[in-house]
Amino acid sequence: NALSEQKAYGSAIDLYLKAVELDPVSYPGAYFNLALLSAQVKRFNPAISYMKQYLMLEPEAKDARSAQDKIYEWELMIQKKQQ
Repeated sequence: NALSEQKAYGSAIDLYLKAVELDPVSYPGAYFNLALLSAQVKRFNPAISYMKQYLMLEPEAKDARSAQDKIYEWELMIQKKQQ
């Protein structure tokens, strides 16, 4: 989180990836953060994938609706890029 606050998005992504590599299911929030960080660096396909993983692990999350809305937003960004 500290790296993200410093706008060191690539380094933050690397650390979150290491965390989920060690245990892919115990920290669902890592996928949420990976999704937001990936979108920040305009990597929308991985962002969508990470957010879907988050929602699979936390289907009853309080922010599930806004997480799904982010997916829709990123899908729209991908479509705009392709036009």
